[in-house]
Amino acid sequence: MRCAGFILTAFALAGCASFGADCSSVDWRSVGFVDGAEGAPGPHALYVDKSCAPKQAAGASYALYLSGWENGVEAYCSPANGFALGASGADFNGVCNGETSAAFADAFRQGEAVFAKESEAALAGNAYSDAMRELWDLKHRLAMIDISLRTAGYADRRKLLLEAKELKADLGAVETLLADLSDQKRRAEAEASSMRAAARYDRRAPAPPARVSY
Repeated sequence: MRCAGFILTAFALAGCASFGADCSSVDWRSVGFVDGAEGAPGPHALYVDKSCAPKQAAGASYALYLSGWENGVEAYCSPANGFALGASGADFNGVCNGETSAAFADAFRQGEAVFAKESEAALAGNAYSDAMRELWDLKHRLAMIDISLRTAGYADRRKLLLEAKELKADLGAVETLLADLSDQKRRAEAEASSMRAAARYDRRAPAPPARVSY
């Protein structure tokens, strides 16, 4: 599962904390927050196989985890994160519900539209690079023909001139393609930039939960 980096940066260490044998060093509220901020579909979904995963019967540890998880899900379901997830090409996992779901889904779709445009620009850029390599190959072959023509006999000269004519036609087609790809890339980048600017989501990271030892 991919997630927006601006939400998780401050909490990565909390989620990766080493569990002691007695679990006494685990900050379950921070662990729960990280799970929720990653869009985990349910409490302790990522820790069910851990020897000291919080269970409902554990009381205090589970309550801390659940509190952090709920705060994490709230951060995950923010419109800003929905847009960031959509714009990164991430999947819509359906963890958001209630009042936040509609705004999150709308922002996610806007992000998806940006992702599509940026992908279009990237594809055009890759195709442009391929066409440039083909262009230089054609120019090299034409240069070699020009050198060969200086010493070629009549029969060979006719063949070389015919080949050069075909290569020049190919060269013209590639130059036209390059111009089209350049325009396509520029348009897609401009549209993606405008779409990002129009979204105007607040991208500030949420405050981390208060550290509570258990």
